[in-house]
Amino acid sequence: MPLLRPSKWLARTLPAVAWLQSRAFLMATVAAAVLGLLLASVRHRAEPGLRAAGLTLAWQVCDAPCLPVLEGNGGRELVRILQEALNNVLHHAQATRVTLRSEASADGRSIVVSLVDNGQGLGTTPQCAPPGGSGSGRGTRNMLQRAQRLGAQLSWHSPAS
Repeated sequence: MPLLRPSKWLARTLPAVAWLQSRAFLMATVAAAVLGLLLASVRHRAEPGLRAAGLTLAWQVCDAPCLPVLEGNGGRELVRILQEALNNVLHHAQATRVTLRSEASADGRSIVVSLVDNGQGLGTTPQCAPPGGSGSGRGTRNMLQRAQRLGAQLSWHSPAS
C-alpha cells in the first residue's frame, strides 16, 4: 500500500474524526439527560445550515433539571423531533427567523420546548399542510410518534390571518 503524504492522510481522516467527535458528543449528552446540552447539540448542528439559508436562529433556553425521560433513547427522540421541525421551517415556511425556546413549568415538573418561526404558516400551501391533514408527510407523523414514545405532547399552531 503506498504511503500517503500527511496532507492527503489528514484530508481523508479529519472528516471521519469530526463525525466521530460529533457522534460521541451526542451520545454523552443523551446519557446525561440534560436538556440544555441536548438543545445545544441541536443548535451546533443546525445553525450553520440555517445561516447559509438566510435564517436567523434566536436562542432562548432556560436552565432545566436532568430529565430522566431523556436518558438513553429519549434524548435522541427529542433531538430528532427538533431536527425535523427545523428542516420543515427551512424547506416550507419561507421564514427569515426561527426561535428555539425552553421554559420550565411553575412546579418544575415539566419543560416546554418550542420552535417559533416568522414564516408563512401552516396550510397556506400544499407543502405546509397542518399535521394529520391531507398533504402532511411522514416527517410530522414521525414527530408525533417520537413525542408519544417520550410521553410528551406535540402541537402546531399557526397565527390567525
